Amino acid sequence: MRVVYIFLISAICVISFRCSDDSEVKDEVIACFEIETQTFYVGSPIRVRSCSDDADNYEWSVNGTIKSYSDSLVFIPDEEGTYLIELTVYNKNKSDHVQESIAVGNYSGLVIQREYPEETTRLKSVFLTNDGGLLLDYNSNDVFIADSYHYKLLKLNNQLQEEWTWKSPNYFTSYNNSTLYETPNSKYLFTKNMRISGYESGYFYELNGSDGTTELLELPYQEDGFLSYTTAGDSLIYVGFGGNQDDYDLVLQTTNKFGNVSDSPIAIDFPNKSVVGHDIESNDDGYLVLGMINDIGADKTNQEILLVQLNTDYAISWSKTFELTNIDRFANEGKDESWELIKDENGDYLICTYPLVIKVNDDGDIIWEKNFETNSFPGLADGHVRKIGENYLMSLWHQLILFNSDGDEIWRVKTFPKFINDAIVLDDHIYLFVAIEKVVTQGDQSQQVHEIHINKLDMNGNYVDF
Repeated sequence: MRVVYIFLISAICVISFRCSDDSEVKDEVIACFEIETQTFYVGSPIRVRSCSDDADNYEWSVNGTIKSYSDSLVFIPDEEGTYLIELTVYNKNKSDHVQESIAVGNYSGLVIQREYPEETTRLKSVFLTNDGGLLLDYNSNDVFIADSYHYKLLKLNNQLQEEWTWKSPNYFTSYNNSTLYETPNSKYLFTKNMRISGYESGYFYELNGSDGTTELLELPYQEDGFLSYTTAGDSLIYVGFGGNQDDYDLVLQTTNKFGNVSDSPIAIDFPNKSVVGHDIESNDDGYLVLGMINDIGADKTNQEILLVQLNTDYAISWSKTFELTNIDRFANEGKDESWELIKDENGDYLICTYPLVIKVNDDGDIIWEKNFETNSFPGLADGHVRKIGENYLMSLWHQLILFNSDGDEIWRVKTFPKFINDAIVLDDHIYLFVAIEKVVTQGDQSQQVHEIHINKLDMNGNYVDF
């Protein structure tokens, strides 16, 4: 921590009469500030705190622009270069000024080298595994071959070194975040929505944790898509959608923990409504389902959030809808977005629809609602929220946001132009997975690729070196 002082040279008058009372105007003020941030990178918050003596008022500026009038300053640099931090302090009689320049750079982090220029990657999700490592799932394609998408998995150990990779034998891609289940024998079980030759389905991938070999099971009824699951005893309950794009039904599917289907899919009809189920949580009353709902044939930009409580027989106990307030919408079928339902330690739930987050109690009544608007994307976006102690970490396109259980933002890191794919906490640090766009050429052809970088941050949102 560095401390900057500038002392005023003032005359000290010694007088023989008695000092005045405490209401006497202060005749000296000393400006001082401490830069609490240890490293300076583009997009990472820089925190500065006044340590001035006898100051009543404060004025902070960065590169000549006034930023704050409080006793502290937080600003986020948006480009590399030199930043001049200035503080002017006042009392009723005097003022003082102090300044310091800092150099801000770009942070690249650890690059996961792939097979460029032969393929590009779009990372979807990152999972912590039982052995302390990480499992990444993403889409890839041959850069110069149209419609050549594969689904790929990459296993890293706890030192972020590659252990194995696996690529699907067929051409297909994913448009939803996957889910991970680890069995006691350390095999990994995945479900994923795939787009294969124009239709969608749910898939299981059972992986051997040592060499990455896989077994694959496809859920029945290929017109159904399954987006998430919850555990119920020895079963997994999957939620998704079924039917045609103008009239989706909410669909549930039960399997055992190894992907074997035990019953036919359960379709729950909402008359004159089209519904897509996004997430499901088990509770004492049965299952709480988060979904998207709109009138059949209506403009898709009029979709609403749906919350449904099902009993253990999958009958509806109650349902509630919430408006997507002040959110610009894209017309889509509702299944291209990854919404999440997160239960906290008090039995309340976070409805995460990105950038809108709503906290409700177990009866579905709103506790608070917050729009974490980012300005880098106009409407609903893919995102992830992870519970970190008593707080929540949300990754959202170009920004990483930490907020508390009351919805109050604690800090925000901006990564533009890097896209955030996911963020996890490991060994008291945040590992941020970002995509950096690059262009590769082959002959007279050029294509854009995404390179995966891992950025390391402390729990205050400051970048740190590996």
